[in-house]
Amino acid sequence: VLPALLGTLGCLGLGALGLRRAYRSTVKFYQGQTGGKAAAPVMTATPAAPSRPAPAGKTLLELRLPGVPEAAAAVALGTFRSMLRAPEVKMAWGTAFIVTVILGASLLFRAAPKIPPAFQPFLATGAMAFSLFMLVQFLANQFGFDRQGFRAFVLSPVDRRLILLGKNLATWPVGALFGLLLLTSISIWLRLPIVTALAGVFQLTALLLLGSLGGNLLSILVPFRVEAGSLKPTKMPALATLAMVLCQFLFPLVLVPVFVPPLLEWLWRLAEMPAWVPVNLILSALLAALTAALYWQALGPLGRLLQRREIKILNTVTAEQE
Repeated sequence: VLPALLGTLGCLGLGALGLRRAYRSTVKFYQGQTGGKAAAPVMTATPAAPSRPAPAGKTLLELRLPGVPEAAAAVALGTFRSMLRAPEVKMAWGTAFIVTVILGASLLFRAAPKIPPAFQPFLATGAMAFSLFMLVQFLANQFGFDRQGFRAFVLSPVDRRLILLGKNLATWPVGALFGLLLLTSISIWLRLPIVTALAGVFQLTALLLLGSLGGNLLSILVPFRVEAGSLKPTKMPALATLAMVLCQFLFPLVLVPVFVPPLLEWLWRLAEMPAWVPVNLILSALLAALTAALYWQALGPLGRLLQRREIKILNTVTAEQE
């Protein structure tokens, strides 16, 4: 009881100190108090220096992604840059990162339980699925954060499937980072074999592709605007709200295929087949390859669906409602 009580008091104390400092700083700002600092000097107009073009390849938006079409790379880098600038997205990603680090650290400093080797792959797969849940609000509503910026996609001559590909590429690095951190922590904690850890990497790849497929469909069919500065959605029609809730509740069904490889390996061992065959790794690699092929084939129909509904999406994500 005592550690929990002390932790609660510590969190409350930090919150109270933060609120007190914020209140006093706000009052001083409106009263014109500078805390003893001199006022900023008034800048006088000076002749503008001749502009020089920025050196190529020095900014994020000028990067080139190998093997990715230029239009999709531009959408991916632009979306990723806008997410890095949005405080609500940085807060959500920062919170997810802190949760991942705390969870991983708590595992490393705790004695590993005695789990049979046949069930250890399920823990690695569950960690990969947990990392994807942190991205659901971004995958399932990829255009809600664009707001007025979605007009650029409507007016763009770019193939719509490349827009979807770019949107997905913008979220994959974050999901891969969270997943790999959890996989590394669990692999060290349970001393998982290298084969099991490699299978987890393939499962993470399949999860990101499957989540992007489901997220693309939800983003096109049930879009909603997210207010700037928060992750709060605007008011939606009752039917759209019901559809969104049902789809998000059913979203875990997308994760079912990644649990098939460890399940078949467990059945393989129950049948007393040769234990040296890496069933989980082989099936996970095949699953990742099949998912990649399915994802690439589905981009075309989803892009055409996006083109048919882009005006409806534009009206939804640009409408400011109380």
